[in-house]
Amino acid sequence: MPEKREISKRKFDFEKIIEHFELMRRRMEETINKFFESFPEPFKPSWNCETRCLEPLHHIDETKGELIVTVDLPLVKDKSKIEIDAVEDHVEIMAILDKPVKWERWGTTQREIEFERLHKFIKLPERINPEEAKAEFKSGILTLRLPKKLTTYKVEITD
Repeated sequence: MPEKREISKRKFDFEKIIEHFELMRRRMEETINKFFESFPEPFKPSWNCETRCLEPLHHIDETKGELIVTVDLPLVKDKSKIEIDAVEDHVEIMAILDKPVKWERWGTTQREIEFERLHKFIKLPERINPEEAKAEFKSGILTLRLPKKLTTYKVEITD
């Protein structure tokens, strides 16, 4: 029968091995995330495992006086679960899903994850006036009307 000290040492060694593998897993995940972050917009993955967020689809229409941003927010029924931050050059949208989306066995890694939120950062093609922005949410579709920032300056003629 092994001595108590020997069992304790084996347990300690095993815990160190587990810690080492966990550290390797985290580093690999960070490396993969950094790799995907370097991709241009259409090629980026539409999920983030660390924050448990999915990235919704969006479309931007442009008129003479405004940008119209349409965002698909499936599994969101209540507008109180949506948060919109608008700044002159971008819009950020966060929403809590009514029920988590669970993925199993995707990619080459066999893993399981539940996504709880939607998150989208949209760089706008033109500056907007965020104080005058309007939002409407119907049937899972968020429509933002963002007036363009039209700045005119009077120019004086000098001699």
